[in-house]
Amino acid sequence: MRRLAGLLLAAAATTTTTPPGAQADAERVVRLTQAAIVRIETHAHATVSAAMIDVDDAAVQDFVHRDVDRLLSSGQRFFSAFQAEQAIEADLTREVTTNPNPYLKAGKRISDDYDTVLIGSGFVVSPSGWVVTASAAVGDDSALRKAAADSERDVIRAEFADITSGDLGLPAPITDQQRQTLVDAALAKVEQTVEVSGTTFRVTVQGGEATPGRSSGEAVFDDVHVMLSRPDDAGTGLAVLQLPPGSLASVPLQDHVVEDQGAPVVAVGYPGDRPAPGADPPTAPVRPVGSAGTLGAHESGATPITAGFTTGVGGGPVVDADGRVVGVAVKKDNSSAMVDVAAVQRLLQDAKARPAVDDASRAYRDAADAMSRHYYRRALPLFRKVSGLAPAMPFVGEQAQEALQQIALGNDLTPSTRPAWVLALAAALFALTAIAVSVVANRRFAPHRRRD
Repeated sequence: MRRLAGLLLAAAATTTTTPPGAQADAERVVRLTQAAIVRIETHAHATVSAAMIDVDDAAVQDFVHRDVDRLLSSGQRFFSAFQAEQAIEADLTREVTTNPNPYLKAGKRISDDYDTVLIGSGFVVSPSGWVVTASAAVGDDSALRKAAADSERDVIRAEFADITSGDLGLPAPITDQQRQTLVDAALAKVEQTVEVSGTTFRVTVQGGEATPGRSSGEAVFDDVHVMLSRPDDAGTGLAVLQLPPGSLASVPLQDHVVEDQGAPVVAVGYPGDRPAPGADPPTAPVRPVGSAGTLGAHESGATPITAGFTTGVGGGPVVDADGRVVGVAVKKDNSSAMVDVAAVQRLLQDAKARPAVDDASRAYRDAADAMSRHYYRRALPLFRKVSGLAPAMPFVGEQAQEALQQIALGNDLTPSTRPAWVLALAAALFALTAIAVSVVANRRFAPHRRRD
């Protein structure tokens, strides 16, 4: 019963598979944007207080009295007091497990320390280091309540697997379905009593290939300052962080809100779900991934999208085919959704942050686009330019190496880089040369023809 009193309903993350036909587009968009994507890991501590749930004895007694009156008025006969008690106990158990809410009440409040890790993604929107993400990824009371429920979900199921009617204060045995009905009703009542206080958050941001749990090293920024956070209970709030200038690439924002239902989009971010409390975080590095889908009907707050993604992608960008940000990936009612770019622009304006794409980011995007087209010879000098402008930008060196390997394998499809006027001039010179040779030949051999 203690676990039941202290926790909320679990918020399960839903995922869907990227449609096969959209995979190539998703991979191209990831390549375009990956140098601007960050993984966010927030270590949170709080005191969580909630009421224990008890059986309301007065409500139970009231039902028993009403049931006795009903049995007496029905004319039903019992041959012993024991038989009558059994009938009343069966009626009581059936009533409480079928319609539990009136028979449950909030009892004593209990407080516990709670520690968890919130994860998500974000994206750099300016060479000044401004990062946009979901407020749930950097910590707020609503996110912490949901994290507590999610991380304890399996514990609740395990503890209630063998609970008996006696543990619940009921006189007759209960079925699995009746037990689940009681648990659901108690959790819903507990949710109304939960309070979170004394919250502290420590935000760590990683770019490039990120290792969960790491707090130092290349492209790792620990104890990052949250410049502005606008949380909401629906989980669709946004936040702005500040990284050192020039740390990563920046990704451009679309200049208008995309409201076309069915428009193709890709949600980009680091995969993964929230780790269980007390469990060692995974140590394998992770990289940005893309989930392709389409927009649903436009809604205020957040628009549903069919690009299913895990919790870790939340806060990452939702982009169009050109790699421009059209929104921020969030979970709304446990389903994938997008907060549109207008909300991003308003948030940045309130934070006095100006989105921009610098020369290094533009060169990177041009190089990444060339790589997606197998124009490896075109991509190489662009990557060299990026390295000169922003030596720490992630994914540049490995892609340059990939380009060299593909060229060596004969897979380069770069078209001729000579301008059209050069080709035209060469053709004209060739034609003039041919005419000159013809004229000289005619003059040389013409007298001989006349003597013949």
